[in-house]
Amino acid sequence: MFSRRPQLADLLALSVIGQRDAAATRRSLHRRDRDRFLAWQRQPSTGPWNPKVATATQRVERWLGEDERGTLRARLASATAWSFWSAVVLAALLGVAAAGVLFRYDGSRPINVLWVLLVFVLLPLVTALVSGLGMLIGWPRPGWTPGATLWAWIWGKLAKRTWAAAGTTAEAVVRTHAKVLRRALVVHAWWVGQCVGLAFVAAGTLTFVVLLATSDLAFGWASTLPLESDRLADGFAAAFWFAPSLAPDAAILEATVAERATPFADRYAADPERFKAWWRPLLALVLVYGLMPRLLLTAVAGWRGSRGVTKSFALHPAVSEIDARMTTPFVESSDPATAAAATIPSAVPARPVVALDVSSKPEAARWLCWADAPLPEDVSRGDVLAIGGEVSLEDDRRALDAVAEDPAASVVRIAVKAWEPPLAEFTDWLAELRRGLGDGRPVEVVAMVRGRSDRDKAEVWQRALGRLSDPWLRVYVSEVEAER
Repeated sequence: MFSRRPQLADLLALSVIGQRDAAATRRSLHRRDRDRFLAWQRQPSTGPWNPKVATATQRVERWLGEDERGTLRARLASATAWSFWSAVVLAALLGVAAAGVLFRYDGSRPINVLWVLLVFVLLPLVTALVSGLGMLIGWPRPGWTPGATLWAWIWGKLAKRTWAAAGTTAEAVVRTHAKVLRRALVVHAWWVGQCVGLAFVAAGTLTFVVLLATSDLAFGWASTLPLESDRLADGFAAAFWFAPSLAPDAAILEATVAERATPFADRYAADPERFKAWWRPLLALVLVYGLMPRLLLTAVAGWRGSRGVTKSFALHPAVSEIDARMTTPFVESSDPATAAAATIPSAVPARPVVALDVSSKPEAARWLCWADAPLPEDVSRGDVLAIGGEVSLEDDRRALDAVAEDPAASVVRIAVKAWEPPLAEFTDWLAELRRGLGDGRPVEVVAMVRGRSDRDKAEVWQRALGRLSDPWLRVYVSEVEAER
């Protein structure tokens, strides 16, 4: 089977394509995607790829790779890789520079152990613990996460040409698909942050090892702090729980004090072995407390990032839409009403809602009726929940609970009057409905029109509901007989 896992570039390309296709018509999109699926079926079966038995995610992944010969996905993947490696290389250079400064030894003064412990042990350990806690509880939010904000800025700058070529902007894509992209972008930002931290500590540790092999380093701890040798030795003994023999004792600490009346050169010449004994415990602390937590957190963040992107990709509304167009036969309709609806643009650019006809949508749906709106002929009013208008708030709440607790309905459809503008009461109710349904479940607002004159009014619903930035929300039109 075709089993490649979705990458962040796939998710972003899907969002860009969904934004771009918003200006196309249903008929053109259906024909484009159906022809692609039929071409797959005509290809000789020479490998594991079989479009009939593949999952929707696998079919859409293959579709992305062939859309415009995969150029959009390739550009996004290139921009993502460039921004990632730019951040990692910069962190590694900072690690090398910090190690070069801290381990610089010319024989006239010792290397201060406290500064080394602060930069390559305590600082990485504290940031690792804070970032691990943030990954665990999902904090902070992406809008004000410094690392995520910096990452988004760098990536947006590098991907500027990609957005221009796709006919959209990063802000429009993120705004429209914020609910779908949020999970993937947050876990990806955490993974990038862990890689940056790992690069800093790893580059500093490698520089330390190289300097150990190529120079004769001496170390000393500063005596300006009010620390007693015995108490400090006890602290080191507790820190070296994994290798007690490496812990420096009080004698070593006292003998290698840096700031004394006796010049360092004389103290080093008198007992050089005690000064040279520092490199083993220091390197062990850097490896155990500076490097190992970052390695572990980077592995966990990579696993969570892969799962987050896969889940966001599966929840993306464009996946179900593209797959439905590919797997549903394309039938030319002679019905003037249906043909007219099919030629209406799906939506104006930068809006997530579309305007289509519902006559060919057989999914199991739970219907609701807002403010006594008319219903399609094939929908029985006895099975429809009434909401809004003269209905009480208690009935509205019971309708919300009934819809949220109905697992049999794959989609929620709400009939509204296209000739009456959407009110804040309705948009607030939609927001409550989304919180009750959760992410991923489609909601379709069916604007009932009485003729061609009402179709322009349906676009008012498109613009109003498009401001909700709900990627699983769609606006459809269905024609009813005009009242006499």
